[in-house]
Amino acid sequence: MPIPDWMTFKTVRLPSEEEVEPWYEAVCGLWDDPALYHSVAIRARQIAEERYSEEVSRRRHVDYFTSLRPESARSLSTSTHG
Repeated sequence: MPIPDWMTFKTVRLPSEEEVEPWYEAVCGLWDDPALYHSVAIRARQIAEERYSEEVSRRRHVDYFTSLRPESARSLSTSTHG
């Protein structure tokens, strides 16, 4: 589903009923179909685990900090202080 043009940080226009209808129908479908809700919830948990688990977060932090080199730290300090 493409992001509508009214759904940006730059806009203040409220969406029309017609523009909101697909979103409303999607939510109603989840409310009305426990099996669909369950399958979507399971997939959402899987995605959250893949992207935001403690293990993933730790690895990303370690990768970031180990990618820093003394040379880059020196160039940052001289560019901000000199």
